[in-house]
Amino acid sequence: MATREITKRGSRGNGKEIALGKRGVSSWVQLGPASGRLFLEGLDQCIKNGKEDKWEKGWKEKGRSYSMVHEANKAGCFLRLGVVDAEEKRYGICIPKGRGEKGGWSVMAEVVRDLIASLD
Repeated sequence: MATREITKRGSRGNGKEIALGKRGVSSWVQLGPASGRLFLEGLDQCIKNGKEDKWEKGWKEKGRSYSMVHEANKAGCFLRLGVVDAEEKRYGICIPKGRGEKGGWSVMAEVVRDLIASLD
C-alpha cells in the first residue's frame, strides 16, 4: 500500500504550500488565499457530490494559472490540481478520492481549511 503525506509549510509572502508526497517522490503547489478558497470549494463539491462526472475549473492569481480537473478511470476518482507560473514552469498534484474520512479528499480539505484559517 502506498503511503501519502500531506503537509502545509510556510512560504515567502502570504502564500502557503500544500505538499503531497508518495514513496519518496513529492510534488507541490503554492496556493495564495484566493486559490486556497477556490481549491477548497472544488474539494467540497467532490466530497458532497460523489458522482464521477468529469469537470474542469480554471483561475488566475498573482501571475499563476491554476486548473483543477475532476476525473475518473478504472482506478477510481481523483482531482488534479495544476499550476503554471509566470516563467511557464508547471507544477501539479493528484489527489485520489480515498476511502471514507481517513484519506484522500477529506484529509486534503481539512489541511486546506487549516491553511486558509492561518492566512486570515
